[in-house]
Amino acid sequence: MWIELLQTRGYEVRLTDAGTTLRLRGDSAIVSWTVRHLRRTPHPSEVRRVGAEQVLWLPAVTPASRARLHQLGVSWVSDSGEVHLYTPWGLVSEGVSAPPAKVGIHGQGEERLSPGALVTLQFLLEHPAPVSQHQIASAVGLSQPRVSQVLKELREGELALRATVGWQAHQPERGLAVWLAANATPATLTLTWFSLASAREQVTAICRQADVEHAEVRLCGDWAADLLAPWRQPGLITIHADRTLDLDSVNFVPAPAETATMALHVGPIRPDWRPDPDVLAAMSVEGLRLSVAPVTEIAREIAATGGSDADQAIDVLTTAWVRARAAVVASREP
Repeated sequence: MWIELLQTRGYEVRLTDAGTTLRLRGDSAIVSWTVRHLRRTPHPSEVRRVGAEQVLWLPAVTPASRARLHQLGVSWVSDSGEVHLYTPWGLVSEGVSAPPAKVGIHGQGEERLSPGALVTLQFLLEHPAPVSQHQIASAVGLSQPRVSQVLKELREGELALRATVGWQAHQPERGLAVWLAANATPATLTLTWFSLASAREQVTAICRQADVEHAEVRLCGDWAADLLAPWRQPGLITIHADRTLDLDSVNFVPAPAETATMALHVGPIRPDWRPDPDVLAAMSVEGLRLSVAPVTEIAREIAATGGSDADQAIDVLTTAWVRARAAVVASREP
């Protein structure tokens, strides 16, 4: 992710005000920008000059759009991990897009999925009902022509099927495996904290603080899996938030990852970035008070956390999710 990339280069990075303000500290100066977060990658003809005090946050950048942004002198960052910022000490330009995920395509050997295809695949996995191309474009932030291209990729890879009323991921277990194998990282800044309180008390305190700050949060990782398909003893609490939280005020202290009790991933949270409620109900999760991250993200977090039984935990979660998802699909058929 671009924030972590900047941190590895020695910069202090802060994303505040619900992701609308970016502050970067270099060796001798501090610069702040107002962030304009775009839901889809603009066509080169749509790119306009913006003020020096603004930075564009894009889902991805095509070579043509990149050239246009450079021509206009626009500062920008992307979810694919690229950075192009004009600062008082010069141009900061880092990162390249992660290589696409490999996927075997029937009869064609091994091909690769583009970042756009991966984000579209995740959306289809989390939404069992057929969805239109327009709905997909609006949800994942890609243009409709680009969505047409990535749907073709997914269809050829036998990962998506066009039904009468829309598109579906018709092989969810294989689709999840392909998506996880990509090792894509979420667009987040990760902050780690420590508290002496019990895990349940920590989660409650974080959710209350999020309410105070009007922040969106989603429970992820092992603790979310424990609600959906219990298997192993949860350890580190993992929460996604759309902004940094003042956790010092609720008795947390910053801590290194090795001793932390909670990891806070900070980044944009789309309204549909959660499991389908009917799938949750089919998994016998009744009256769930906490908002949980998508099952795909929960599985990825378990894989990242690791452990000798991580694969089993993912298998148990996947099995329960696939069964529930199939029941929802069947119930919605005319």
